[in-house]
Amino acid sequence: MSTIAVNLLFLLPGEVGGSETYTRRTLTEMARLHPEHRYILFTNAENHVSFEPLAAAHPCVELRALRVRARSRLRRLVAEQIALPRLLRRLRPDVLWNPGNLAPFLAPRPVATTIHDMQYRSFPEDYSPVELVAMRFFTALAIRRSDRILAVSEFSKSEILRFFPATPPDRIRVTPEAASPPVPSDLSDRSDRSDRLDLLCVANTYPHKHVEDAVAAFARVAPDFPALRLRLVGRPRRGEPAVAAAIAA
Repeated sequence: MSTIAVNLLFLLPGEVGGSETYTRRTLTEMARLHPEHRYILFTNAENHVSFEPLAAAHPCVELRALRVRARSRLRRLVAEQIALPRLLRRLRPDVLWNPGNLAPFLAPRPVATTIHDMQYRSFPEDYSPVELVAMRFFTALAIRRSDRILAVSEFSKSEILRFFPATPPDRIRVTPEAASPPVPSDLSDRSDRSDRLDLLCVANTYPHKHVEDAVAAFARVAPDFPALRLRLVGRPRRGEPAVAAAIAA
């Protein structure tokens, strides 16, 4: 039996996007497929309750709350870099997994970190100047400290190597994200039986997502297709003013 510690301090429910889905589903399947291991999940004040059902369903899962409010990024980073390593040295897990891009530099090894993308390098306009400085510093620390880097695609691996060329390629393992259960293809029982058709755009309004272009394109075709309706789903980010202006126009 191995003890696997999981750093969940980054996870703000409903706000961190696809990395939350990735983390929750991976943990669920790990506990289901390999209950012989012990999983210690380090939670924050915002996400602790949301992981209680997982712990209740799987005796191999144990929650350890660090009562830090991760909405304050500074407090979360301090807890991740100072408080979490102290707990890890006391509990002595066999490995620490960080599914949210960053890792505590002082954590005892071995350490594995999932780095989903290099968004802050490819699209710096998505971040404030302070956020960019923090991301550059702490991502470099995570890559340096991690014994294994998990990339979610070959493209993500190539981006990591492009921006951190000194990283040995054999330290990066591509682990594609698994699919969720399929959505039923039979929609005949849908509750909305109107003749309207929906175009769905799912994206937080980061500038590089160009959600405002989707609004502008829809505005051009909408008069010719009166049954169409555009639905935008996502949280406001730094590109929100441009999207709001496109909608107003």
